[in-house]
Parts: sequence; C-alpha cells; structure tokens
Amino acid sequence: AILKHRMEGIATPIGSPASSHLLASKSPSALPLSSPVQPPPERLVLLHSTVECRTLWVRQPIAMKSACLIFVKNCKRLAEIHNGIEISCDGDTYTAIFRSPRDAVMWAMNIQEDLLHEEWPQTILHQPESCEIKHHG
Repeated sequence: AILKHRMEGIATPIGSPASSHLLASKSPSALPLSSPVQPPPERLVLLHSTVECRTLWVRQPIAMKSACLIFVKNCKRLAEIHNGIEISCDGDTYTAIFRSPRDAVMWAMNIQEDLLHEEWPQTILHQPESCEIKHHG
C-alpha cells in the first residue's frame, strides 16, 4: 500500500535569487543529515514531495501522524544516500536539493519502492483513498 503523493522538480543555478531563497527558508524543525553534502558549483535539483490526504487527516489524524513519520523517515534516509540536502520538512511535506538530476531521480524512484514495503497503520489501509490495490497479471 502507498499513500498518494506529488513530487515536483526544478533545476536552478546556485546563487540565483530562487536558490538563495530556498536555502534561507530551511525549516528550523528540519533535522540535519548526519553528514552534510556540499552543493555543486553551478546547478542543483529541487524535489518537493507532499502526501495528498486532507480527508485522511480529518478522519484518521493519529494514524496520519504515524504515516507521515514513516514518510519523512524514508525521505531523510534516502536523501542522505543520494547526495541530498534537506531544505524543509513540515509534517507531510518534504523538500530537498540534490547534486545532480540522476541523484534526484534515484531518490524519487527509491522513495516509491521503499514506501511500498513499509508497515502502514491499518486504519489508513482501510480507507478508500489509501487502501491496498492488488494487481493480478
């Protein structure tokens, strides 16, 4: 089972107003990675991932809090593996920059795979928006 989430990516030159704003807006609640990665000299790739689940937050707030902790734990772990630097982390939203498009794509693919294998709260798996779908084929 997997919660639906949206990822957006852009590339922006370091030192541009957009990258300066992103780096300055790092959430104070974001936990630093254990080994900081130096950004590349000219380009970086930004990925923004959001769990889209407003109705689940209303119906299952405790289970959604647990699910978001699982989501963020995986985002942080994989960002470190794929040369990512966390820019912000706010509940069900995670934003990171990556050294290269390849690192960003590998992170995006690996996060999808890892989330498929997580143990999600059962109350969420019984909701229409997030139930398991089994394909036979």
